[in-house]
Amino acid sequence: MEPKQLEPYFSKWEAKWNLDRHDIQQSQIPLKFVVQNGRKIFSTTLKPVPVKPVSPQLKPKDTEAPEVTKRPRGSKHTDILEISV
Repeated sequence: MEPKQLEPYFSKWEAKWNLDRHDIQQSQIPLKFVVQNGRKIFSTTLKPVPVKPVSPQLKPKDTEAPEVTKRPRGSKHTDILEISV
């Protein structure tokens, strides 16, 4: 995203700071705004790596498989959006 796209947020934060003279804690840009206006620069689909256990009782960890963190159900994609400043 270009800084001019984020200017409404910057202006709002600056006006609040000029009024209160306190640092703004955890200023946030809504994810919906970034998704609608940002440019996707990377996307991937995570594919499970099949692993055959040595025995039915064992469930070995595949050292070649990437570590996967929990995601909301139904989420199969990882997206990264670019924000340039």
